[in-house]
Amino acid sequence: MFLKQIPNDETGCLSYLGYCFSCGVGYAIDPLENIEPYLKIAKDNNIQITHIFNTHIQADHISGDRKLAEKTGAKIYMHESANVSYPFERLQEGNVISIGNPRVKVLHTPGHTPESMSLLVAEYPKTSDGIIFTGDTLLRGNVGRLDLDGAGTPEQLYDSVKKLFTLEDYVAVMPSHYGKSQCGVGLSSVPMSTIGYEKRFNGAIDALSDRQKFVDYIKALKTMEIPDYHKIKRINMDKQKN
Repeated sequence: MFLKQIPNDETGCLSYLGYCFSCGVGYAIDPLENIEPYLKIAKDNNIQITHIFNTHIQADHISGDRKLAEKTGAKIYMHESANVSYPFERLQEGNVISIGNPRVKVLHTPGHTPESMSLLVAEYPKTSDGIIFTGDTLLRGNVGRLDLDGAGTPEQLYDSVKKLFTLEDYVAVMPSHYGKSQCGVGLSSVPMSTIGYEKRFNGAIDALSDRQKFVDYIKALKTMEIPDYHKIKRINMDKQKN
């Protein structure tokens, strides 16, 4: 499996395009509004994008999911609890999807939003999982914020991060945000991590020793305002086109 990371350095957003050369198919994760990079990578590598995954409904940038689906014919996949008004394939905890050789397993990891999910990827014929796309649940340096409209609860996020920390230390963490992103506090400018690194150095690691301590930690986080996030989220839910 090949993996391309597609960043937006202005907003600190991260998106991904994974693909299998031998099978000629690929998948996008949390596509940004500008879909040209995905189309170019697919064309240059003779890949058909067949799956589009949203780890959650984004609040800091407009998603390119529907534009990319229209251009490629790919289906959009989200957790079954996602509150959007456009058609999508509904995923549940434990679902496994094969996209060529890569195998994608769904982990429901609510907290940042109720529909948040993480995607655990392994490559056939390997039996071990190697990559986890964590959305805004687990970021390099901290966890996702919970003070935006429609967020889940600190208790949910606590359970979700603890679930991710049961993975092997070598599993690579691919988050949806880094650096300048306002979706977390104290994020690293390095756009990836590992489970083992976060167990040692994540800003929330001490709080994760106790549920109430974590709740207090989340409530005390000093977050920055995201301009127009209500409008952006409505657009991404297809509730308001412009």
